[in-house]
Amino acid sequence: MRRKSLSHLYVVILTLLTLLLLACSVTSDTSSKGADQTQIAISIEQTTMAMQIQQLTQQALIPTQPPPTNTVPPTQAELPTYTPYPTYTIPAPTDPPPPVEPPTAVPPTTEPAPDIEALIKRSNVLIYEDIAGHWELGGDRRVSQAVNNIDFDGGRVINVNDAAGDFKEQLLSSTKWDLIIASSENRDTIQGEFYEYLINHAKDKTAIIAETWFVSEIAYGKISPFLSTCGVALQKDWQRSPGYDLLNYSIIILQPDHELFNNPNSGLSLVTPRIYWDDNAGDLLKLSAGGDAQFLAGVYPNRKTDYGLLTTCMEGRTIIMTFSTHDYRHDMMIPLWENMIRYTLKNHYLATQQ
Repeated sequence: MRRKSLSHLYVVILTLLTLLLLACSVTSDTSSKGADQTQIAISIEQTTMAMQIQQLTQQALIPTQPPPTNTVPPTQAELPTYTPYPTYTIPAPTDPPPPVEPPTAVPPTTEPAPDIEALIKRSNVLIYEDIAGHWELGGDRRVSQAVNNIDFDGGRVINVNDAAGDFKEQLLSSTKWDLIIASSENRDTIQGEFYEYLINHAKDKTAIIAETWFVSEIAYGKISPFLSTCGVALQKDWQRSPGYDLLNYSIIILQPDHELFNNPNSGLSLVTPRIYWDDNAGDLLKLSAGGDAQFLAGVYPNRKTDYGLLTTCMEGRTIIMTFSTHDYRHDMMIPLWENMIRYTLKNHYLATQQ
Protein backbone atom coordinates (compact mmCIF):
# COMPACT_ATOMS: atom_id res chain seq x y z
CA MET A 1 0.00 0.00 0.00
CA ARG A 2 2.79 2.43 0.95
CA ARG A 3 4.87 1.65 -2.25
CA LYS A 4 1.98 2.49 -4.55
CA SER A 5 1.54 5.88 -2.88
CA LEU A 6 5.23 6.76 -3.41
CA SER A 7 5.09 5.77 -7.08
CA HIS A 8 2.12 8.01 -7.59
CA LEU A 9 4.00 10.89 -5.96
CA TYR A 10 6.95 10.45 -8.32
CA VAL A 11 4.64 10.69 -11.33
CA VAL A 12 3.14 13.93 -10.03
CA ILE A 13 6.55 15.49 -9.50
CA LEU A 14 7.71 14.59 -13.02
CA THR A 15 4.55 16.08 -14.48
CA LEU A 16 5.10 19.32 -12.63
CA LEU A 17 8.68 19.56 -13.78
CA THR A 18 7.54 19.11 -17.40
CA LEU A 19 5.04 21.91 -17.04
CA LEU A 20 7.71 24.23 -15.65
CA LEU A 21 9.97 23.56 -18.61
CA LEU A 22 7.17 24.32 -21.01
CA ALA A 23 6.52 27.57 -19.23
CA CYS A 24 10.14 28.57 -19.55
CA SER A 25 10.10 27.83 -23.27
CA VAL A 26 7.06 29.97 -23.71
CA THR A 27 8.83 32.81 -21.93
CA SER A 28 11.84 32.62 -24.21
CA ASP A 29 9.75 32.75 -27.34
CA THR A 30 7.79 35.84 -26.35
CA SER A 31 8.79 39.14 -27.88
CA SER A 32 9.65 42.14 -25.81
CA LYS A 33 6.49 43.88 -26.82
CA GLY A 34 4.32 41.39 -25.24
CA ALA A 35 6.54 41.00 -22.18
CA ASP A 36 3.98 42.34 -19.79
CA GLN A 37 1.13 40.28 -21.14
CA THR A 38 3.36 37.28 -21.21
CA GLN A 39 4.50 37.86 -17.66
CA ILE A 40 0.92 38.08 -16.47
CA ALA A 41 -0.02 34.89 -18.29
CA ILE A 42 2.99 33.15 -16.83
CA SER A 43 2.04 34.24 -13.32
CA ILE A 44 -1.49 32.99 -13.77
CA GLU A 45 -0.24 29.74 -15.19
CA GLN A 46 2.31 29.33 -12.40
CA THR A 47 -0.36 29.93 -9.79
CA THR A 48 -2.65 27.40 -11.40
CA MET A 49 0.18 24.90 -11.62
CA ALA A 50 1.05 25.44 -7.97
CA MET A 51 -2.51 24.77 -6.98
CA GLN A 52 -2.56 21.63 -9.09
CA ILE A 53 0.74 20.52 -7.54
CA GLN A 54 -0.68 21.03 -4.06
CA GLN A 55 -3.82 19.07 -4.90
CA LEU A 56 -1.85 16.25 -6.50
CA THR A 57 0.50 16.12 -3.55
CA GLN A 58 -2.36 15.87 -1.10
CA GLN A 59 -4.01 13.15 -3.17
CA ALA A 60 -0.74 11.22 -3.32
CA LEU A 61 -0.45 11.30 0.48
CA ILE A 62 -4.02 9.98 1.02
CA PRO A 63 -3.96 6.15 1.45
CA THR A 64 -5.35 4.23 -1.43
CA GLN A 65 -8.95 3.21 -0.72
CA PRO A 66 -9.72 -0.50 -0.82
CA PRO A 67 -11.34 -1.76 -3.98
CA PRO A 68 -15.10 -1.76 -4.11
CA THR A 69 -16.87 -4.87 -2.99
CA ASN A 70 -17.99 -5.70 -6.52
CA THR A 71 -14.43 -5.95 -7.83
CA VAL A 72 -12.82 -9.21 -8.58
CA PRO A 73 -11.07 -10.52 -5.43
CA PRO A 74 -7.30 -10.77 -5.60
CA THR A 75 -5.67 -14.08 -6.19
CA GLN A 76 -4.54 -16.25 -3.28
CA ALA A 77 -0.95 -15.17 -3.88
CA GLU A 78 -1.80 -11.48 -3.39
CA LEU A 79 -3.60 -12.02 -0.04
CA PRO A 80 -1.56 -11.24 3.11
CA THR A 81 -0.90 -14.04 5.49
CA TYR A 82 -2.51 -13.67 8.97
CA THR A 83 -3.38 -15.79 11.91
CA PRO A 84 -7.08 -15.81 12.77
CA TYR A 85 -8.07 -15.09 16.35
CA PRO A 86 -10.92 -16.87 18.08
CA THR A 87 -14.21 -15.12 18.18
CA TYR A 88 -15.75 -14.73 21.65
CA THR A 89 -19.47 -14.42 22.06
CA ILE A 90 -20.70 -12.62 25.18
CA PRO A 91 -23.53 -14.67 26.56
CA ALA A 92 -26.83 -12.95 26.88
CA PRO A 93 -27.73 -12.06 30.47
CA THR A 94 -30.04 -14.49 32.11
CA ASP A 95 -32.42 -14.04 35.01
CA PRO A 96 -31.05 -15.07 38.40
CA PRO A 97 -32.17 -18.52 39.52
CA PRO A 98 -35.22 -18.52 41.76
CA PRO A 99 -34.49 -18.71 45.50
CA VAL A 100 -34.30 -22.20 46.88
CA GLU A 101 -37.18 -22.88 49.19
CA PRO A 102 -36.17 -24.34 52.57
CA PRO A 103 -37.19 -27.94 53.06
CA THR A 104 -40.55 -28.40 54.63
CA ALA A 105 -40.22 -29.35 58.27
CA VAL A 106 -41.18 -32.93 58.85
CA PRO A 107 -43.48 -33.23 61.84
CA PRO A 108 -42.14 -35.44 64.59
CA THR A 109 -43.34 -38.96 64.53
CA THR A 110 -43.47 -39.26 68.28
CA GLU A 111 -46.68 -38.50 70.07
CA PRO A 112 -46.90 -35.26 72.09
CA ALA A 113 -45.99 -35.40 75.74
CA PRO A 114 -48.91 -36.36 77.93
CA ASP A 115 -50.65 -33.77 80.07
CA ILE A 116 -49.35 -34.93 83.44
CA GLU A 117 -51.62 -32.64 85.43
CA ALA A 118 -54.70 -33.97 83.66
CA LEU A 119 -53.55 -37.53 84.25
CA ILE A 120 -52.98 -36.82 87.95
CA LYS A 121 -56.51 -35.46 88.27
CA ARG A 122 -57.97 -38.64 86.77
CA SER A 123 -55.90 -41.03 88.91
CA ASN A 124 -57.20 -44.11 90.68
CA VAL A 125 -56.10 -43.68 94.29
CA LEU A 126 -56.37 -46.17 97.18
CA ILE A 127 -55.94 -44.77 100.70
CA TYR A 128 -55.45 -46.54 104.01
CA GLU A 129 -55.19 -44.09 106.95
CA ASP A 130 -55.42 -45.89 110.26
CA ILE A 131 -55.48 -42.65 112.27
CA ALA A 132 -59.16 -42.41 111.26
CA GLY A 133 -60.04 -44.82 114.09
CA HIS A 134 -57.92 -43.11 116.73
CA TRP A 135 -60.10 -41.66 119.48
CA GLU A 136 -58.16 -38.39 119.70
CA LEU A 137 -56.53 -37.85 116.28
CA GLY A 138 -59.37 -39.14 114.11
CA GLY A 139 -60.60 -35.61 113.48
CA ASP A 140 -57.19 -34.55 112.17
CA ARG A 141 -56.79 -36.87 109.20
CA ARG A 142 -53.98 -35.14 107.40
CA VAL A 143 -53.60 -37.59 104.54
CA SER A 144 -57.29 -37.27 103.68
CA GLN A 145 -57.05 -33.50 103.83
CA ALA A 146 -54.14 -33.49 101.41
CA VAL A 147 -56.01 -35.81 99.02
CA ASN A 148 -59.06 -33.54 99.14
CA ASN A 149 -56.88 -30.51 98.37
CA ILE A 150 -55.69 -32.09 95.13
CA ASP A 151 -59.33 -32.42 94.03
CA PHE A 152 -59.15 -35.66 92.08
CA ASP A 153 -61.85 -36.01 89.44
CA GLY A 154 -62.44 -38.66 86.82
CA GLY A 155 -60.80 -41.67 88.47
CA ARG A 156 -61.61 -43.85 91.46
CA VAL A 157 -60.54 -42.51 94.87
CA ILE A 158 -61.19 -45.14 97.54
CA ASN A 159 -60.44 -44.30 101.18
CA VAL A 160 -60.88 -47.35 103.40
CA ASN A 161 -59.91 -45.34 106.52
CA ASP A 162 -58.56 -47.84 109.10
CA ALA A 163 -60.29 -50.95 107.69
CA ALA A 164 -57.35 -53.25 106.98
CA GLY A 165 -59.62 -55.94 105.52
CA ASP A 166 -61.07 -53.51 102.97
CA PHE A 167 -57.57 -52.33 102.19
CA LYS A 168 -56.46 -55.88 101.40
CA GLU A 169 -59.52 -56.48 99.26
CA GLN A 170 -58.80 -53.39 97.16
CA LEU A 171 -55.12 -54.31 96.83
CA LEU A 172 -56.14 -57.67 95.36
CA SER A 173 -58.92 -56.28 93.16
CA SER A 174 -58.76 -55.89 89.39
CA THR A 175 -58.56 -52.10 89.68
CA LYS A 176 -55.40 -50.70 88.18
CA TRP A 177 -54.32 -48.31 90.91
CA ASP A 178 -52.16 -45.33 90.02
CA LEU A 179 -51.33 -44.50 93.66
CA ILE A 180 -51.54 -46.50 96.88
CA ILE A 181 -51.12 -44.73 100.24
CA ALA A 182 -50.48 -46.91 103.30
CA SER A 183 -50.40 -44.53 106.29
CA SER A 184 -49.90 -46.76 109.30
CA GLU A 185 -49.28 -44.06 111.87
CA ASN A 186 -51.44 -45.65 114.58
CA ARG A 187 -48.80 -48.29 114.94
CA ASP A 188 -48.44 -51.82 113.54
CA THR A 189 -51.57 -52.89 111.68
CA ILE A 190 -50.06 -52.87 108.18
CA GLN A 191 -47.24 -55.41 108.06
CA GLY A 192 -46.42 -58.89 106.77
CA GLU A 193 -48.47 -59.80 103.71
CA PHE A 194 -49.41 -56.18 102.99
CA TYR A 195 -45.85 -55.46 101.92
CA GLU A 196 -45.98 -58.40 99.55
CA TYR A 197 -48.99 -56.76 97.89
CA LEU A 198 -47.23 -53.40 97.81
CA ILE A 199 -44.07 -54.75 96.20
CA ASN A 200 -46.16 -56.44 93.50
CA HIS A 201 -47.85 -53.13 92.72
CA ALA A 202 -44.49 -51.37 92.79
CA LYS A 203 -43.18 -53.76 90.14
CA ASP A 204 -46.11 -52.67 87.97
CA LYS A 205 -44.89 -49.05 88.37
CA THR A 206 -47.74 -48.05 90.67
CA ALA A 207 -46.92 -45.01 92.84
CA ILE A 208 -46.66 -45.91 96.53
CA ILE A 209 -46.34 -43.85 99.73
CA ALA A 210 -45.74 -45.89 102.88
CA GLU A 211 -45.76 -44.19 106.29
CA THR A 212 -44.51 -46.57 108.96
CA TRP A 213 -42.65 -46.11 112.24
CA PHE A 214 -42.07 -49.79 113.14
CA VAL A 215 -39.59 -51.01 110.50
CA SER A 216 -37.36 -52.14 113.39
CA GLU A 217 -39.98 -54.76 114.32
CA ILE A 218 -40.49 -56.25 110.85
CA ALA A 219 -37.27 -55.38 108.96
CA TYR A 220 -36.32 -59.02 108.38
CA GLY A 221 -39.82 -60.20 107.57
CA LYS A 222 -41.96 -59.74 104.50
CA ILE A 223 -41.08 -56.06 104.27
CA SER A 224 -37.48 -57.00 103.42
CA PRO A 225 -38.00 -57.38 99.61
CA PHE A 226 -39.77 -54.04 99.56
CA LEU A 227 -36.85 -52.34 101.34
CA SER A 228 -34.15 -54.05 99.25
CA THR A 229 -35.92 -53.19 95.97
CA CYS A 230 -35.93 -49.58 97.11
CA GLY A 231 -32.25 -49.74 98.12
CA VAL A 232 -32.42 -49.17 101.91
CA ALA A 233 -32.02 -51.17 105.09
CA LEU A 234 -32.74 -50.58 108.76
CA GLN A 235 -30.00 -48.68 110.59
CA LYS A 236 -31.60 -48.45 114.05
CA ASP A 237 -34.71 -47.60 115.99
CA TRP A 238 -35.24 -43.92 116.78
CA GLN A 239 -36.34 -43.69 120.41
CA ARG A 240 -37.08 -40.77 122.72
CA SER A 241 -35.25 -40.90 126.01
CA PRO A 242 -36.84 -39.56 129.24
CA GLY A 243 -36.46 -35.80 129.51
CA TYR A 244 -35.54 -35.50 125.81
CA ASP A 245 -34.88 -32.16 124.13
CA LEU A 246 -37.69 -31.39 121.69
CA LEU A 247 -35.32 -29.92 119.09
CA ASN A 248 -33.30 -33.15 119.00
CA TYR A 249 -36.18 -34.57 117.01
CA SER A 250 -36.16 -31.93 114.35
CA ILE A 251 -35.94 -33.35 110.86
CA ILE A 252 -33.42 -31.78 108.49
CA ILE A 253 -34.29 -31.40 104.81
CA LEU A 254 -31.19 -32.70 103.01
CA GLN A 255 -32.09 -31.51 99.52
CA PRO A 256 -34.05 -28.25 99.87
CA ASP A 257 -34.05 -27.65 96.10
CA HIS A 258 -35.60 -31.02 95.36
CA GLU A 259 -38.96 -31.01 93.60
CA LEU A 260 -40.56 -32.85 96.51
CA PHE A 261 -40.18 -29.74 98.69
CA ASN A 262 -41.15 -27.19 96.07
CA ASN A 263 -44.01 -28.43 93.90
CA PRO A 264 -46.66 -27.24 94.35
CA ASN A 265 -45.84 -26.12 97.91
CA SER A 266 -42.54 -24.62 99.01
CA GLY A 267 -41.02 -23.16 102.18
CA LEU A 268 -41.52 -26.41 104.09
CA SER A 269 -39.73 -27.07 107.38
CA LEU A 270 -39.76 -29.93 109.92
CA VAL A 271 -37.42 -28.42 112.50
CA THR A 272 -40.09 -27.49 115.06
CA PRO A 273 -41.76 -30.78 116.04
CA ARG A 274 -44.91 -30.94 118.10
CA ILE A 275 -44.55 -34.35 119.63
CA TYR A 276 -47.64 -36.51 120.06
CA TRP A 277 -46.09 -40.01 120.21
CA ASP A 278 -43.78 -39.82 123.23
CA ASP A 279 -42.21 -43.26 123.20
CA ASN A 280 -41.06 -44.14 119.68
CA ALA A 281 -40.02 -41.44 117.22
CA GLY A 282 -39.65 -43.78 114.24
CA ASP A 283 -36.85 -45.62 112.41
CA LEU A 284 -33.54 -44.54 110.87
CA LEU A 285 -32.55 -46.08 107.54
CA LYS A 286 -29.30 -46.43 105.64
CA LEU A 287 -28.61 -46.96 101.95
CA SER A 288 -27.96 -50.52 100.81
CA ALA A 289 -26.77 -52.21 97.64
CA GLY A 290 -29.24 -52.23 94.79
CA GLY A 291 -32.10 -49.85 94.16
CA ASP A 292 -31.89 -46.12 93.52
CA ALA A 293 -32.83 -44.79 96.96
CA GLN A 294 -31.84 -41.35 98.16
CA PHE A 295 -32.60 -39.65 101.43
CA LEU A 296 -34.41 -36.34 101.16
CA ALA A 297 -34.65 -35.72 104.93
CA GLY A 298 -32.86 -37.10 107.96
CA VAL A 299 -31.42 -36.36 111.37
CA TYR A 300 -28.08 -34.76 110.41
CA PRO A 301 -27.47 -32.29 107.58
CA ASN A 302 -24.14 -33.87 106.58
CA ARG A 303 -25.30 -37.51 106.61
CA LYS A 304 -26.89 -38.44 103.30
CA THR A 305 -26.28 -42.18 103.25
CA ASP A 306 -27.64 -43.01 106.71
CA TYR A 307 -29.89 -41.60 109.44
CA GLY A 308 -32.53 -41.24 106.78
CA LEU A 309 -36.20 -40.56 107.59
CA LEU A 310 -37.72 -39.63 104.21
CA THR A 311 -36.67 -41.83 101.29
CA THR A 312 -37.52 -41.76 97.60
CA CYS A 313 -36.75 -44.66 95.25
CA MET A 314 -37.96 -46.69 92.27
CA GLU A 315 -37.48 -43.72 89.92
CA GLY A 316 -39.36 -41.44 92.30
CA ARG A 317 -42.52 -43.54 92.27
CA THR A 318 -42.10 -44.75 95.87
CA ILE A 319 -41.69 -42.84 99.13
CA ILE A 320 -40.99 -44.42 102.51
CA MET A 321 -41.61 -42.12 105.48
CA THR A 322 -40.36 -43.56 108.80
CA PHE A 323 -41.64 -40.86 111.15
CA SER A 324 -45.16 -39.96 112.28
CA THR A 325 -47.23 -37.30 110.54
CA HIS A 326 -48.76 -35.97 113.75
CA ASP A 327 -45.41 -35.30 115.43
CA TYR A 328 -44.89 -32.28 113.17
CA ARG A 329 -46.76 -29.11 112.43
CA HIS A 330 -50.13 -29.32 110.73
CA ASP A 331 -49.34 -26.41 108.37
CA MET A 332 -46.19 -28.19 107.19
CA MET A 333 -47.31 -31.79 106.98
CA ILE A 334 -50.43 -31.34 104.85
CA PRO A 335 -48.50 -29.39 102.13
CA LEU A 336 -45.76 -32.05 102.31
CA TRP A 337 -48.33 -34.80 101.76
CA GLU A 338 -49.70 -32.90 98.75
CA ASN A 339 -46.20 -32.66 97.31
CA MET A 340 -45.51 -36.37 97.91
CA ILE A 341 -48.76 -37.38 96.21
CA ARG A 342 -48.10 -35.25 93.14
CA TYR A 343 -44.42 -36.22 92.94
CA THR A 344 -45.01 -39.97 92.98
CA LEU A 345 -47.95 -39.76 90.58
CA LYS A 346 -45.97 -37.65 88.12
CA ASN A 347 -43.16 -40.22 88.07
CA HIS A 348 -45.70 -43.02 87.76
CA TYR A 349 -47.11 -41.44 84.59
CA LEU A 350 -43.69 -40.64 83.19
CA ALA A 351 -42.87 -44.34 83.50
CA THR A 352 -46.15 -45.70 82.15
CA GLN A 353 -47.01 -43.23 79.37
CA GLN A 354 -43.83 -43.74 77.33
